[in-house]
Amino acid sequence: MNFELISPSSSPVPSQWESFGTTFVVYDAKNPAPAALQQSWLRFQKGDRPIISGR
Repeated sequence: MNFELISPSSSPVPSQWESFGTTFVVYDAKNPAPAALQQSWLRFQKGDRPIISGR
């Protein structure tokens, strides 16, 4: 497992999450999300959803 702990969590991560190779990314005012991600999130909040083929 490769990871870099930049800021420790205030609560422990459940052990069952470890098997998923979970990555937590936290953005804030000092470390904002990339513009494309911010725009995508705004579209999602307004109801835009990706089309998933095969469903």
